[in-house]
Amino acid sequence: MTTATSARSTAVGRARLRSVWQWPTTTPGRLSAASFVLVLATVAFGAAATGEAAARRHGADEVASGAEPLLVEATGVYSSLSDADATATTTFLTGGLEPHDRTQRYLDDVRTASGRVAALSQEVGSSPHARDAIQAIAEKLPIYTGLIETARADNAQGFPVGAAYLRDASTMMQDEILPRALVLYETEASRLDDAYRAGTSTGASAIVVATGLALLALLLAVQVYLARHTHRLVNVPLLAATVVVIAAVTWVLVGFGLERRDLADAQRSGSDSVQLLSAARINALHAESSGNLVLVARGRDVADQAAADAALVKVGGSDGRGGLLGEARAVAERTGSTSGIDALMADLRTYLTLHAQIKQDESDGNFNGTTVPVTPGAVERAVGDRAVGNRAGRCEPPDCQAAVADQVDAGFQREIAAAQGRFDRSASTATSALARAWLAVPLAALLAAILVAYGLQLRIKEYR
Repeated sequence: MTTATSARSTAVGRARLRSVWQWPTTTPGRLSAASFVLVLATVAFGAAATGEAAARRHGADEVASGAEPLLVEATGVYSSLSDADATATTTFLTGGLEPHDRTQRYLDDVRTASGRVAALSQEVGSSPHARDAIQAIAEKLPIYTGLIETARADNAQGFPVGAAYLRDASTMMQDEILPRALVLYETEASRLDDAYRAGTSTGASAIVVATGLALLALLLAVQVYLARHTHRLVNVPLLAATVVVIAAVTWVLVGFGLERRDLADAQRSGSDSVQLLSAARINALHAESSGNLVLVARGRDVADQAAADAALVKVGGSDGRGGLLGEARAVAERTGSTSGIDALMADLRTYLTLHAQIKQDESDGNFNGTTVPVTPGAVERAVGDRAVGNRAGRCEPPDCQAAVADQVDAGFQREIAAAQGRFDRSASTATSALARAWLAVPLAALLAAILVAYGLQLRIKEYR
């Protein structure tokens, strides 16, 4: 009896073992395996799509509200410091009672630069170069302003030593402070480039597309299998899951495409223009400051003259139509509006004409002009009649370089603001392209997984 029972138990065990091994080859076994694979593939697609959508959204947000605004701040530091130096040297040339508007402009520039440096100090993160640059600017800017104030006081009293203080201040600005401001700019420009790459990358998108297409292929294959082996043409839950997956894949692809397009527009028509125009403006201010120092030294400063000439070539080439402005015009053609750049180029050509005349006056030793016959000198062409004793202080374009320089600078600021506006619009659209994907995609994947499991379970139950 015991032997017979043991034999029966062994037979039952073997039968169960054979049943387990044979289960995957049966239709219910295949359907169970298909259910597991499809649910796993659906979860994988949802995870990949959600992760990439979140990464691209973060990249777009970083471009729109992180890296680009900080780059604007860094550019503003450089521009404000450059404008402060150019304004200080121009004001010094007028002599006597300084024009209130120029003094106020200098003070506003210094205040703005200080405020932006303070703001950047909270945002530079772990970059040691940026932190060192901020510390150096914070330490040296008060020394610079002190030298400028001493130069102004001596100049107001007619003491020649004021020119030496002005030169020391400007040298400190050009050789010690502005290079640190450039470090801040380069740090934030690199950060912006990284954000653009994160927001427009294609590698991870390809994985999402491949996962989605593989999932759709599996869904179609399983439905074809069911139609052939169960003689039922449509499995409604599986069909609904397929529709949900198609909608999710389409949404992700369209969202990625729109976000990529808008970020590319923000870069091409916005931030590229901002960077080109800002660089051109900074070089124009450097040229103005260096040219003024040549006049302060009465033409004896060959190095500053060469620096002014080189900076102007960078701004507009040899004729005011090339250089950085020429590149900015090419970028502006993408937006179909070049009138502002064309007007800026016209003002720059006027400035170049005056610059050439002033250089000729310097070469001839004509700094203060003559009264008989009435001939303007280099200083008068630079800052107006105030320099030769006219208390009215007339300085109007196109006869006065300082006034034309103001027009050029105003043109730069106008075009930079317009480019920034284009960037803001495109970047805002880019961030909204994937606004709800972080929630919709995982919900769609979850719904598809439930429909897959439910649809196949209905067929599996028929075999029990």
